[in-house]
Amino acid sequence: MKNVTTFDARCCKRKSRMPAKLDRWQSLTGLFLALFMACHMIFTSTILLGPEAFDWVIGKAEMDFWFEGGLPWVTSLVTLGVLVLFLAHGFLAMRKLPANYLQLAQFLSHRQLLSHTGTTLWWLQCLSGLALLVLGGAHLLMILTSKETLSATTAAYRFVHGGLGSFYLLLLLVSTLHAGIGAYRLILKWCPIEASEPKTLQRRIRNVRSEVFGVFGVLTLLALWADFTYIKHGKNLSPLSIQERLTLAKTK
Repeated sequence: MKNVTTFDARCCKRKSRMPAKLDRWQSLTGLFLALFMACHMIFTSTILLGPEAFDWVIGKAEMDFWFEGGLPWVTSLVTLGVLVLFLAHGFLAMRKLPANYLQLAQFLSHRQLLSHTGTTLWWLQCLSGLALLVLGGAHLLMILTSKETLSATTAAYRFVHGGLGSFYLLLLLVSTLHAGIGAYRLILKWCPIEASEPKTLQRRIRNVRSEVFGVFGVLTLLALWADFTYIKHGKNLSPLSIQERLTLAKTK
């Protein structure tokens, strides 16, 4: 008599681990970009201490303590690395977007029916992510292709005379919204929150959400303050040619 516990191994197909691996890389790239975004907001906010403080940080980042005048290509290299991770993260994240109109309609119907905070945040993250692909990609390419030396003067000039003030403000709001939601969802995904009672679990989840959003909220306010400081500084600058701005930046 055939043992009922036996089975034909050929009938069992091993599930691919690729989706899990892609999920892991999506989380890792997202975590790096969120941390980079937080550090970037702190870095740009050094303008609040004065243009000299911002230029000092730029100089140290470009290793002017070893090389006279620094190495501007260091900024370009970092920007290129961030751009590669940025595009990789966007590609990995788009796997989970609705693939067609029918899927989108079904999702929107379910979201309205369930009225679930997590689902709504996921949808906001999707929308902000699509906007960020355009705004963030344009910002990174702008830095890569710029012939100007990065300084408080050139940054302030772009805000006012370059007509990029509204662009940078919109980019800040979209990127912090996306990063904040992403950081919160990363914590829930990779650091499971446990509790014996459902009410306790929900309270702990709300606490995590409040803490993460609080941190990014403070960083956003700091960065907004810095952006308006750039605008104020830029209004004190007269329109200059690119060559004049390059010369001015090098003398700062």
